[in-house]
Amino acid sequence: MGRKASHVALECALQSHPNMVLLGEEVAASKLTISDITKQICDAVQARAEKDKYHGVILIPEGLVESIPELYALLQEIHGLHDKGVFIENISSHLSPWASALFDFLPPFIRKQLLLHPESDDSAQLSQIETEKLLAQLVETEINKRLGGRHLQRKEVQCNLPLFWLPSKRRPAVKL
Repeated sequence: MGRKASHVALECALQSHPNMVLLGEEVAASKLTISDITKQICDAVQARAEKDKYHGVILIPEGLVESIPELYALLQEIHGLHDKGVFIENISSHLSPWASALFDFLPPFIRKQLLLHPESDDSAQLSQIETEKLLAQLVETEINKRLGGRHLQRKEVQCNLPLFWLPSKRRPAVKL
């Protein structure tokens, strides 16, 4: 779907009118950090909650991780260690201090996904990195912090994969 271009997310946004769209190009150009993005989402959620709207849609492109400066630098450092032959189990102990601090801050499921062996063109396996779950967890933590002791009663944070329908004649058969 395009590693760095958010054209698919932008086209989906034009058709579906979500509440928020994160475009990799804008994130990179603005040098937004993961914290900045989290705060932007929380601001949008809070503004909607003040209007008694407790639902919304945010479009997140697959390649967003590579557009976030600190995560991109972390991926580059991890890939450099892969190239030097450092085993996956030992990579976290070979990271620079700032990269190690960022790596430790991230949830375990994201750490595991970032450590996946790079693809043949030496790029990250972006389709395996669950950016939407990372952002959902960070947003929940930030919202709870903003509530000052009261905890968000999360009924459901739903992250859905895009679903494209083909006309019935061209729709592939699905075997279960």
